[in-house]
Amino acid sequence: MLSIPAQLTELRGFVARMGLALSDELTESCSAREPGRPVFSKLLKDIAAGRVTRIVCWKLDRLARNPVDGGVLTHYLGKGLLREIVTPEGTYTGTGDSKFMLSVLFGAATKMTDDLSVAVKRGNRHVHERGGITGRAPLGYMKVPNRDGTAETGDVVPDPDRFPLVERLWREVLAGTVTVHDTWRRAVDEWGLTTRPTKRTPSRPVTVSGVYQLLRSRFYAGQVVRTGDVYQGAHVPMITMAEFERVQDLLHRTEAPRPKLHHFLYAGLLHCAACGRVMTGESVRNRYGNLYTYYVSHPRATSRGPLTRRASPPGGRLCHAPFA
Repeated sequence: MLSIPAQLTELRGFVARMGLALSDELTESCSAREPGRPVFSKLLKDIAAGRVTRIVCWKLDRLARNPVDGGVLTHYLGKGLLREIVTPEGTYTGTGDSKFMLSVLFGAATKMTDDLSVAVKRGNRHVHERGGITGRAPLGYMKVPNRDGTAETGDVVPDPDRFPLVERLWREVLAGTVTVHDTWRRAVDEWGLTTRPTKRTPSRPVTVSGVYQLLRSRFYAGQVVRTGDVYQGAHVPMITMAEFERVQDLLHRTEAPRPKLHHFLYAGLLHCAACGRVMTGESVRNRYGNLYTYYVSHPRATSRGPLTRRASPPGGRLCHAPFA
């Protein structure tokens, strides 16, 4: 397979030998498997507007590997909006034979892409079944190359610099005494937890969203989850499955630990006689500096006990019970 710069070099020489006039060069690195590529979509608009009448490309599968884009090009050739598609392998026009050949070649390109997708998924499934993973290892782990030097499907081992820090993060959350946000702040500011650098991106501080994503990953409990299937991982787990479920319960709890600014003695005990709603406490200080506590009924408060709700009078607050 030729790279884009190599394809451009070969095509320029081909155009010069054929004596064709080259008005513009278009390149796009998006996959042609799905419709909707920006540069190709603009090309179709230019063809429909009469601004482009000939296309020179390296191969037909560079233009389309899906039935939608291939069908549009064939349709434009048949309508005369596009005079010809020229490749080093041949020239295709709007004749019946050319359109038939285009349908066969575009269909073959689509079939090749589908077969490649099936082969890749089959290979990935084999990797998962033996406990490995594809792609990068999660934070706290790293990959070592296989015997053939391939790191993509290599074994996953603990990262000596980050494994202890991530494990400590799990233990802090499991204790349940601080919020995830506070734990993340400590991990970044005090422990120095950062992402593992790659060839393209340097090491960076872990984000709070990254910590939440980490805490929801079964990988740290020894499992590999891919496309809805769960496999037993071959890596060293950081926590047990029971501890993982405990963290999920902590993440989904409705009452997060938070400091209390006020303490109301009768909170949760008083109900409004008019509507049955729970009365909540409010502290108010007047202009003379005197502090008063009021127990009021709000429309959004929930009812407790056997009292039944009645219609709320206008005004929102239903009653006041002042306490000095």
